[in-house]
Amino acid sequence: MAYQVVPKRTWRWYIRWLLLAVILLAASYALGLATAAQRKAIWQAQYTELQNRLAHTLEDMSNMRRKLAQLEAEAQMARASVKTSQEELEKLQHDKQRLEKELAFYRSIMAPENNKKGLTIDSLAIRAGDKPQQWHYELVLTQAKKQDWYLKGTVNFTITGRQNEQPLQLSGNTLFPEQGMMPRFSFRFFQRLTGVIQLPSGFTPEKISITATTRDGKHKTSAEFDWSEIEEPNHARKQKEAS
Repeated sequence: MAYQVVPKRTWRWYIRWLLLAVILLAASYALGLATAAQRKAIWQAQYTELQNRLAHTLEDMSNMRRKLAQLEAEAQMARASVKTSQEELEKLQHDKQRLEKELAFYRSIMAPENNKKGLTIDSLAIRAGDKPQQWHYELVLTQAKKQDWYLKGTVNFTITGRQNEQPLQLSGNTLFPEQGMMPRFSFRFFQRLTGVIQLPSGFTPEKISITATTRDGKHKTSAEFDWSEIEEPNHARKQKEAS
């Protein structure tokens, strides 16, 4: 049987190993501290960078909001300018059409080559009044320049329609309760006659016939209009000359 000699471990041996362990622990702790400090520095740099990016982003957003508000204000001003320009253009076009109509109207009276002779019904406009079944009319009568004597006479309105589903024809002074008589004219080249027509309750007008006659009976003209064509406010249409 062999015997193994085990060296005797003194207290110094234990002290050496204890010191070695302490040194290793201290080194590990120092290394951990260094690593933590390094990581903290990295994180701090990243945090600072993120803060800077956030500040730049907020500044960019603020600038974008200001630019957007400016663009919206400019767009609103542009829309208002376009709207104003469109309104002015529409007004100019309306004035141009009105002037062209007036020029054509005066030429039809003054032009020597005009084929119209004697008394003529040029146009009729009708618009609703403030009271029920009340209508304001504007009738234009003309005569050519080459017949430049004064014409005087009366105008008779005949309105056909339906009341209580039955056909009905109205004419004469009863249509003009405010004037108390049929319209009268007296002019050399043209005249605009205006007045009020009062229709009975429940009456639906369909057509209106105009007959203008001079006092001496030498001049007489007639025209018929569809009520629906002249009912529009402030709008006159050329008449369909009655045969």
